[in-house]
Amino acid sequence: MPTYNRCALLARAMQAILDMRGADHCEIVVVDDGSTDETPAVLADLAARHPNVKPVRRENGGTAAARNTAIKHATRDYLLCMDDDVIPDPGLLEAHGERLLSGWDISQGSVVWHESVADDPLARFIESRGMQFRLDNYADGDVVSYKNVYTANVALSAADARAVGCLDSAFGWKRYGFEDTAFAWRLARGGKRAVYTAAARARHLHPWTGESLLRREYSVGFGLALAGKQYPEMAADLGYDKVKRDAGWLLPPLAIACAVGLPKLFGADFRRRVALKQSFLRGFRDARKELEPSGKTACVKIPAPRS
Repeated sequence: MPTYNRCALLARAMQAILDMRGADHCEIVVVDDGSTDETPAVLADLAARHPNVKPVRRENGGTAAARNTAIKHATRDYLLCMDDDVIPDPGLLEAHGERLLSGWDISQGSVVWHESVADDPLARFIESRGMQFRLDNYADGDVVSYKNVYTANVALSAADARAVGCLDSAFGWKRYGFEDTAFAWRLARGGKRAVYTAAARARHLHPWTGESLLRREYSVGFGLALAGKQYPEMAADLGYDKVKRDAGWLLPPLAIACAVGLPKLFGADFRRRVALKQSFLRGFRDARKELEPSGKTACVKIPAPRS
């Protein structure tokens, strides 16, 4: 599990992880991605009290690189990938284990809003737009598309993860940089099947603000443009060509409409959707401008604050 500057959330998530049935038989590798808060102290305390907690510290390099470091340090046959703002139910580990031992390659767990944020207007907006964890249409036991595999709560064999090179750290400067999608894409191309495991439930404890949601959409757009360079076939399947057309003609009229206050006439929901669309297309446009002159495909740092 990677973590970065979320010491309070980390402590809460770790307590829930340690409380899972079977957790005492697991090694719990947590990678501190160069945090500047009290994360090192929180992890040191946990490791002193729980011998199976293995903290690793590295220079800040992004979520994907930190998760890869965790996989590198893991010594068991199976991996359970989680995020530091995800609170697992007590039976999550058992449910994933049963699914993998039944012959499936990847067990995608359920991720729902934590009750403390579920009624937040922004959380409801995100849910209504299908902007995060698009798992609602799956029933337990359904095959899951690579588009809907999320390392916030997924289990698979360590050998399979390493066989595809783990996660692509070129996407890793933001949490919404398509590293999960590219990882699942490569696994699927290698013949690995993902299944939805409803009983492996976790609750997402991530309060949103209007500003952080705009940054999130900017990084999604940036990540899609990078995917077009790194994984053109996957990007095409994700609608890259349409977004490229939209970024070319839609941004100027959107800017004009916003300048004259047109979105305000249609209410707050419409105004928010327009702002998010702008942010997404700007991220896509900016990434293409940065990537295309040199054609580089190495790790690119997204020019927006890390959320």
